[in-house]
Amino acid sequence: MLEQSRPVPVRTILAVIGLVLATAVALWLFVRLARIESILVVAAFFAVVLNPVVELVQRFLHLRRGFAVAIVLSPLTCSNTRWMVMRSISSRSVEETTAGGTSARPSSGADRERIAGGRS
Repeated sequence: MLEQSRPVPVRTILAVIGLVLATAVALWLFVRLARIESILVVAAFFAVVLNPVVELVQRFLHLRRGFAVAIVLSPLTCSNTRWMVMRSISSRSVEETTAGGTSARPSSGADRERIAGGRS
């Protein structure tokens, strides 16, 4: 006796295919936008952490919020800029030293001879 076959659930199959494709696209976007996402997370962190300080400055100095934010962020921006400049200077000096550059004062006579021999 032949059993009657059930019809293929086309709507269910299409829904599963659509969900798989949507998940693949979402993961692809997540990977492609990872840098932007990390910047947004850091920005949100700073907004939450610095909000009480901004409110204090706003309350005690009777300033608008934008000016209070500028006052709170100015020292952070200056110190971060100073750190980046110092890091750039130190990394350049390390690169010059490791790339065959010489120090200002050789430490021994052998170093002086090697340096003088390399320049001739």
